[in-house]
Amino acid sequence: GVVAGLVGISAGCDAISPAWSLAVGAVSASVYVLTVEAVKRMRVDDVVNAFAVHGGGGSWSLLAVGLLHKDTGLITTGVADQLWSQLLG
Repeated sequence: GVVAGLVGISAGCDAISPAWSLAVGAVSASVYVLTVEAVKRMRVDDVVNAFAVHGGGGSWSLLAVGLLHKDTGLITTGVADQLWSQLLG
């Protein structure tokens, strides 16, 4: 969970406020737990849960920038341009 939280804030560490960073890390940890369960159900052999940490947490991280960027995020400014850029990237 902790490593997933750190991965989750990596993409936006310079652009998301400290308060929102806590929320991003918490959501990333939750995404990690859900991804671990999904990978287990699919019977994929991922002993160290690398996909859950980097795939799940990293995907959320990219979306979080589009939502919470301090200057261009959808939640912080009401403009969706950054979110669309993140989704297309």
